[in-house]
Amino acid sequence: MNWVVGLLVLLVVSSCVTGVEKSDRYCARDDDCGCGRHRETGECFYGSKEYVVPGECPDFCLGITGTLRVSCVDYECVQLVG
Repeated sequence: MNWVVGLLVLLVVSSCVTGVEKSDRYCARDDDCGCGRHRETGECFYGSKEYVVPGECPDFCLGITGTLRVSCVDYECVQLVG
């Protein structure tokens, strides 16, 4: 009986520690991120490559000065200058 309780506690704790909720901005590394159009809404979007389809959004993706980039920070695709 004690091993069953221990197993349940272990499962709950491990799911809390590794339970990063995946969204359309989820990433594990920079290569997971992209910029273009959202596959469901068609709006200019940056986030997980799984949700990005090719599309014209140059000012949105690169910025007017061309200095924006999309990177993975804390498991989330974010837009950064540089």
